[in-house]
Amino acid sequence: MIPNINRINRSRNKKGAVLRPKILEFVYERDLFYEGMNTIAQENAILLDVGGRSSYFKRLASVQHLFITKNVQYLVLDIIIDRGLHLQADAHNLPIRDNAIDAIIIHSVLEHVHEPIRVMGDLYRVMKNGGNMFGYVPFLYPYHGEPDLWRMTGDGLLYLLKSFKSVKVQPIFGYAGTTIRFLTLFKIGKYYDVFGKFINLIEKLLNRLLPKRYNLFSSTTGYNFLAYK
Repeated sequence: MIPNINRINRSRNKKGAVLRPKILEFVYERDLFYEGMNTIAQENAILLDVGGRSSYFKRLASVQHLFITKNVQYLVLDIIIDRGLHLQADAHNLPIRDNAIDAIIIHSVLEHVHEPIRVMGDLYRVMKNGGNMFGYVPFLYPYHGEPDLWRMTGDGLLYLLKSFKSVKVQPIFGYAGTTIRFLTLFKIGKYYDVFGKFINLIEKLLNRLLPKRYNLFSSTTGYNFLAYK
């Protein structure tokens, strides 16, 4: 179900608009993860995976071939030393010069940093003009991975990405899917690709029965985003 985003924005514009990217697209019918991976996997690009812990972590193993075939220089940055790490550093203060990175991945990281706005500002600084960033932030999601400091609403995410020229945002699961995940305590782990499709099917059926206010944008587990500088 596609939420009535235009109605929400108009009501807020009467009191003052939420700062947001000039070009904004909400994605519902396609998988923004794979679209994002294909977008950032450019020939000979320098790609920084922030908070990745080790190489091709967090679903990235399924797209490793994209980076290899495009000769992408894939670099992992984390504050904790781990095997496969290329650079140990704090994302609040990156030891990287301005406009040096072609693409950035920051997946399930911003909820764990002390100052997400500051981190996003430094990521923006090191990105080249014309670069792309793919990320994920949780919203209605259980506590995990100490320290777990923040949850991001849709409005909060748009504010965080306000400096980018264009942004695509994809809510991950609506009210039904989010409820199912809490009931199952998110214990689908490595079987995500199988159970995710099944839960998607159940969600689509339940969403037809739910009131319109239980929409994707306001009742989601989190958001994928693809931002262009």
